[in-house]
Amino acid sequence: MQADSGTVVARTLSQRRITEHLRVLRVATDEAIAFKAGQFTKIGFPAAEGERPLMRSYSFVNPPGADCYEFCYSILPEGGNLTPQLDRLAEGDELLVSTRPAGFLVLEEIPQADNIFLVATGTGIGPFMSIMDTDEPWQRFKKVVLAHGVARSADMAYRAKLDELAAKYPDQFKLATLVTREQHPGSLNMRIPQAFAAGKIQQIAGVSLDPANCQFMLCGNPAMVKETSAWLAEQGLPRNRRSVPGNVTIEKYW
Repeated sequence: MQADSGTVVARTLSQRRITEHLRVLRVATDEAIAFKAGQFTKIGFPAAEGERPLMRSYSFVNPPGADCYEFCYSILPEGGNLTPQLDRLAEGDELLVSTRPAGFLVLEEIPQADNIFLVATGTGIGPFMSIMDTDEPWQRFKKVVLAHGVARSADMAYRAKLDELAAKYPDQFKLATLVTREQHPGSLNMRIPQAFAAGKIQQIAGVSLDPANCQFMLCGNPAMVKETSAWLAEQGLPRNRRSVPGNVTIEKYW
């Protein structure tokens, strides 16, 4: 496989099939890719003659400096051009990875606060897994709250790792899981915006939504991001922008 400018060839190390539609892909490259926890890059395949490479954006799940790169992706019911090809990758198969990571869903963009809420749906949990696998959130915040919404409990691809974090940081880390299409013990049976409006996630976190002490990072389904950020704005927690610092930093992931 021939890499284009700005990409490197990666080798597939493994592909874990979580459900019929959810995958965790691990790859390695000879050239290290520098990125910040929470950023994304493009992965895909070279183009046919005269066409552009087939590349799509996916967040790094691994922390910076890891010896391989991990991506979590979903195969949508309507299919697509890229994900079926990704799904066929087996150990040793090659693909392209961009060497130009991007994205502002990183902790250096977040104003200081006592508490941080990491709010994700589905594979939008990826950048937060990368962030929580570094020292920074645990050194910087008194409480790290993760709210992860999925359709079915089997879609919680990283539950074992989250349980490890809960055991490692029992007072600091609070986990709220939300499962919308089935009842699951220990999980809320509602969508994230409704759970915040009902005070359920705040209750699990043991944190009130004080604009002076809370920051939010949202990643996932655009509808969740839009509804949750709108509700937070109504509570006095506006979008965080470089020009005007606020409380809510977002990334749509769909």
